[in-house]
Amino acid sequence: MQALWQSNAPQREEILSAHVRWLFERAERPQGYWGRSYLSNGRIKDPVFQLDQQCYPLLELVDLVEQTGETALAARYAPVVAEVLAAIERRRAPGAPFVATDETPADDPMPLPYHFSSLVLLWYTFSRLAGLAQQFPLPSPPLWWEDLASAIRDTFTTEWRGQTLFAYAADAVGRVHIYHDANDFPTLLAPVWGFCSPNDPVWQATMAFAFSPANEGFADGPFGGLGSRHTPGAWPLGDAQELLLARLMGDAGRIRRVLARVQATAFADGGLPEARDPATGQPTSRHWFAWPNAALLFALTLNLT
Repeated sequence: MQALWQSNAPQREEILSAHVRWLFERAERPQGYWGRSYLSNGRIKDPVFQLDQQCYPLLELVDLVEQTGETALAARYAPVVAEVLAAIERRRAPGAPFVATDETPADDPMPLPYHFSSLVLLWYTFSRLAGLAQQFPLPSPPLWWEDLASAIRDTFTTEWRGQTLFAYAADAVGRVHIYHDANDFPTLLAPVWGFCSPNDPVWQATMAFAFSPANEGFADGPFGGLGSRHTPGAWPLGDAQELLLARLMGDAGRIRRVLARVQATAFADGGLPEARDPATGQPTSRHWFAWPNAALLFALTLNLT
């Protein structure tokens, strides 16, 4: 949304407002929360609870209200925000500021109930909502959100093969799972959002692991890169992550290498697939997939100053 807003594209406010209307007025929420996927008419296709899918619509509304300053817009959707917050609250762990998710952002079963990148996203969403609720008629997030960042660090910081990094998932009683996925943008964005510093050695070790063959989600090869268990291969979505990481680290050579890989993968119209063969660079899944193109635009245009 931020990339579209910054583009000064004609009718940008109309486009963004229409999408928010679809999310808050048309998309079905039979149990109070947004489902994993929908038909274009708003009928819910997959009603599973994914924590990240509750955060992105709230952030989109927050962005739109901040950009337009429309009090009426905030008041109009405040009841929906309250319903979603209540649905999130119902899934909170007893005595802890964690919310379990039924699936990963890749639509796969969770190895353990609590997902690092989704909880970082929840913390960021609640921090944005808390700030806006002081100026506009929107519900405030639950008070436990203020303890969320420290609880995430305490629970997910772990030792693995001689390194200290953030685990992919945890059960909050000692077990952790080590992995990183092309869908896990919030982990990458943690320093941009203020969860940690870009100089944080734990975050840096996590990112180094993510883009290495030690990560099950990484596909090695001449056209390799970060992918996902969900669909084998290197993902252009992972390239978008690596591009943004290179920008954060000020690594101009890495930026050039990633862009060359993306250019070799793209079709004549600029479209990108879900996955490619890491050995040949040939698309292997969903040849025209909107998500990596949107992520690439975000990675190229995000203001890091």
